[in-house]
Amino acid sequence: MDKIGSGAFAEVKAEINEKGDEVAVKRILEQHKDNGHYTHRFKKEVEMLKKISGHPNIVPLVEERINEDKQEYAYVMKRARCNLKEFILEPSIELTDDIKISLFDQIVEALVFAHSKDVLHRDLSPNNILITENLTVWIADFGLGKDFEARSLGGKSSITGHGTAVYVAPEQLEKLSNATKKVMYIL
Repeated sequence: MDKIGSGAFAEVKAEINEKGDEVAVKRILEQHKDNGHYTHRFKKEVEMLKKISGHPNIVPLVEERINEDKQEYAYVMKRARCNLKEFILEPSIELTDDIKISLFDQIVEALVFAHSKDVLHRDLSPNNILITENLTVWIADFGLGKDFEARSLGGKSSITGHGTAVYVAPEQLEKLSNATKKVMYIL
């Protein structure tokens, strides 16, 4: 399994599933399996993905692999070609205005859909925007996401050490909870 991404408390690896398809598996890091804050956030991410699944620009959730007795916290998603950062830096790609507009429109469509379901991403960066072979955009990594319909346990909402600082919304720099529905609907 090749590592294709990592964050504060989880990593993503490429895997071949039983059908022979290449998929991406996100799992909580071994050192965080006993951390209630991280396991809670991971389970919330899966629930948010299930809530917004089916949109063509949200990463498709293939399988949930959560077994608390075995401390297994993972989920399987379809594998993309690369993330937006890698795509932009790829020397063989000619980024025409049409491609840029198409990618932008797909990002906006995904966010509008997520917001219509009361889900806020809170960590949108080029690393969390995936590009498929046919140039379809998939928004991924809802690990810092907020579901405004779900009850919060009132846990920590600090941005410290989480998210991509240069892409964080100004209102949530101090605390993740400062990103509200009111701000979300500006889009």
